[in-house]
Amino acid sequence: MMQKKTFSKEFKLEILQELVSGKTTTQISLEQGIKKSLIWTWKREYNKNPEHALGAMDVLLKSK
Repeated sequence: MMQKKTFSKEFKLEILQELVSGKTTTQISLEQGIKKSLIWTWKREYNKNPEHALGAMDVLLKSK
């Protein structure tokens, strides 16, 4: 049976930063080996409640 892979908040924020920088979900998905639907889920969670979804909001904003 396959184990479910878990990703750190830092990794998720890195992925979202790649989106902000202009990469497409397809590019990120292929480069990182993760499903596009997972990226969209993280983005939706972050947009809904950035402070609690994936970590502190300023982590993403500071890296701009």
